[in-house]
Amino acid sequence: MPSESIAADAHERTSEFIIATGLTERRWVRAVDLLPGNPAIVRAATMAVRAPAPSATPAGVERLLALWLPGEQPYPLDAGLGFELPASAELVVRVLYRKTWEHEREAMRDRSAIGIYFAPSPAAAVQAVRLTPDAAATASATRLRFRRTLAEDARALAIYPEVGLNNAAVRIVATRPDGTHVDLISFHPRPDWRRRYWFRQPIPLPRGTIIDVTAAVDDEASLLPLSLAPAAATRPDLSSLRVTLNLAANRP
Repeated sequence: MPSESIAADAHERTSEFIIATGLTERRWVRAVDLLPGNPAIVRAATMAVRAPAPSATPAGVERLLALWLPGEQPYPLDAGLGFELPASAELVVRVLYRKTWEHEREAMRDRSAIGIYFAPSPAAAVQAVRLTPDAAATASATRLRFRRTLAEDARALAIYPEVGLNNAAVRIVATRPDGTHVDLISFHPRPDWRRRYWFRQPIPLPRGTIIDVTAAVDDEASLLPLSLAPAAATRPDLSSLRVTLNLAANRP
């Protein structure tokens, strides 16, 4: 990646880098990693694919390669799966830099590196199903619920928030056509701690499975130190919640 500098009077910044892959043919990616050049200031990163033309991006194909946080290891996809990397595609990398108090008055530099681990070709592309509130959603000042029905047989691989919320709890449950329930995840999607949660094993979700998303205000004011005003615990805008479910087509 190119070098980046953080001025002495700056505490935090987010930088975006566009990196040409130079690929002349489509490839499949099994895993992606980031090696921070200066671990003292690299706090988070997102790595995504940008196709050379909209027509090169089939609907539903996942373009987010990785959500990186310090200490995380790259997660390898199972054999036969991959993130699609079209010919002439670019990588869009966003890096959050934040200084600690030890370096708050220093000018600092970083030059991180990205590792791309290719999968054998051909591979089945990882799909993205975006879960967002719609006209049928039920909402109140403290609670939001909406659902999505899967149109095809699939296996759930992972899930991640596109938008984090302070002071909110999210629960996502899948109900199969036979009535069985699967608790996919219960979590607090923090704005500054976005990560992709991988299921230990792919979860079969037949066509017609209903994905229920419930978000509720989780007021943490009672947990704050007495010296802080109650206003410090702001009420989240639940309608801004966006979650993506990563799927793979069922094996024949």
